[in-house]
Amino acid sequence: MFDVLTPLSAVPAAGDWVVVGNQTPADVYSGVNRAMIASVSTPTAVYGRHRITLASTQFPLGYDGARFTVVPNAQRAVFYVCSGADGTLDANGNGKGTLYRLANYGFNSSYPAVCPSVASADVLATRVRTCTFVYDPNQGATQQSGFVWTEIELARNGEAAHMAMGAHVANGP
Repeated sequence: MFDVLTPLSAVPAAGDWVVVGNQTPADVYSGVNRAMIASVSTPTAVYGRHRITLASTQFPLGYDGARFTVVPNAQRAVFYVCSGADGTLDANGNGKGTLYRLANYGFNSSYPAVCPSVASADVLATRVRTCTFVYDPNQGATQQSGFVWTEIELARNGEAAHMAMGAHVANGP
């Protein structure tokens, strides 16, 4: 159990996860530094804004940063699948691919050997001509500065829109 002294952007709920001292991607996936939230309550004002009670967990020794991350149970891992986007157009000048989002399949760090089934996935975009996703966990001067890059080209009736976006990822504990 611990008290949160500052406001949280979203109040966690029982069943969500607290991650403490994440040093590598393997930490959170193996479970050595995450614990399920058993309950959230409001303590007496002098003790903080929220009191979070965790399932019994022994976190690794040596972490004293007092920072934690809440992972909502409904969010967990996501996986994007760009299916059929081979860079070509159909006879009507449309991209032939679809971009899907799979979510909530647990703390799963391994990449699938083959593309996962998209039968229950959310459709994010259709008429996708090309798409690229790149993640570099060590972009920049420190290992606490990963980088995600995505490029997507949509094509309809012979016209195309190309979108590119890069963002730094806070890999710090």
